Amino acid sequence: MKKRNSLIELYRFLFAMNVLVCHGFYPVDTEHFGPDRISIEFFFLLSGFLFYHWLPMIQEMKVASAIREVFVAKFRPLLVPTVIGMACNAVLNIMSDYTPKIEVFRYLWYIPAMLITLIVYTFLCKGIRNEKVFWCVTASLFVIATLLRFSGNEALFFFDYIRSTSSISLGLLLAKIPQPKKLPMWSRWLLLAPVAVAIFLILYYQRAVYYVEYEALLDLVLYPLLIYITFSIDFHFVPFDFLGAISFGIYAYQCPARLVAFLGVPSRWIPFLLIIALTLIDYFVRLLIRRYQANKTKNAN
Repeated sequence: MKKRNSLIELYRFLFAMNVLVCHGFYPVDTEHFGPDRISIEFFFLLSGFLFYHWLPMIQEMKVASAIREVFVAKFRPLLVPTVIGMACNAVLNIMSDYTPKIEVFRYLWYIPAMLITLIVYTFLCKGIRNEKVFWCVTASLFVIATLLRFSGNEALFFFDYIRSTSSISLGLLLAKIPQPKKLPMWSRWLLLAPVAVAIFLILYYQRAVYYVEYEALLDLVLYPLLIYITFSIDFHFVPFDFLGAISFGIYAYQCPARLVAFLGVPSRWIPFLLIIALTLIDYFVRLLIRRYQANKTKNAN
């Protein structure tokens, strides 16, 4: 099994924690870091970058099989936290009598936006046999979605899908660029350092002073550089892999924490600790299931 890039796993955790801070679930007040929207774009971009390596496999499969494979591979690890989160959102809608808009997804809007965009690209990959045409369509979708995204009209009902299309398309285009093979490893770390520092500083000061220009700089320049350079570095560190594995739980289990906060708990630590507890339970249950399945397969052979 191919090892994970542990730096990418660390980024997943840090950006998930940034969302937690921005949504007010971190128990210590801070005037820094935010907003959450500029963290989500990193996950979209990363999804597109990783999806690039699926394209050859998709081309060899039938359309229905390819869609099923993409859906299962992307959604199955997210299933339990998503179902729990949606159930909590539904209960909260009923309790709060929030009739203007049924927010079943709420913080989980990222999931359908990502899945639908990837399924659209699965159709495009199967339908467009000419590689040059496929990449021209991808580039066109990126340009159109990005222009719409930064047009200032966030009231568009499909704005979430514009965001996902913009960043996932950019991720696909980014993965198309060959990685440098002759660049020394020390120079790759040297290139990564200023990019990481710039991202940290922008995120650190964004809550106090927010500029859309900074968002564009992050999403269109700094995040792509961060991902591209990081994937050129062979780095493995098990604790970072663990942090990456619990990152989605930290993101998704905000929904139960939101329900608990609505009930008027006396301390902000309770929703925060609930998120951490549910995330760890989810992780270790999945770990036990994987080990059981591995042992079962081994014994069968």
